[in-house]
Amino acid sequence: PHAAPLAAQGCLGCHGPGGQGVGSIPGIAGRPAEELRAQMAAFRANQAPATIMGRIARGYSEAETAAIAAHFARQPAR
Repeated sequence: PHAAPLAAQGCLGCHGPGGQGVGSIPGIAGRPAEELRAQMAAFRANQAPATIMGRIARGYSEAETAAIAAHFARQPAR
């Protein structure tokens, strides 16, 4: 659990402060953890349309993805 905020820092560059979303980039804060995990798995498997998320998703282990998803699920949505 202590690694989630550190691992999640990589998401903030595009998804904005707290994962709230920026412009056309969707917010991930407050979304269900299982939804976020499933989306990352789809990106990793090239089963979801993405610009760079496929490459980004492949850089995280399953445990890191689970920790990141849990972290953003706990954040308040915009």
